Amino acid sequence: MKKIPIGAHIMIPCVAKPGPFSDEKMVAITAGGLNWFGFVKDDVLEECNGKWFITGSVVGTKSGNLLVRIPGSSPTGNVVEAPRSHIADDPCEKRAS
Repeated sequence: MKKIPIGAHIMIPCVAKPGPFSDEKMVAITAGGLNWFGFVKDDVLEECNGKWFITGSVVGTKSGNLLVRIPGSSPTGNVVEAPRSHIADDPCEKRAS
């Protein structure tokens, strides 16, 4: 598995539903046994083949997992511990031409 440097922007699978405003969604992420939910702007989300992904920034590592800062507002905080296997390399690389 390739090394992912601190500061890298990565894509994490998530569930996205309409939020309270037209330019944001309510998002849920389950990774590394932790649950994260919050509200994020549409521009940090990408939908591919009916699946949603959120862009996060790697801020560190812990026990072999990545610590990823998720943009947005959440009562649970904005850093999630994500196993490397939960990171999507390029979820939309097979986009229709």
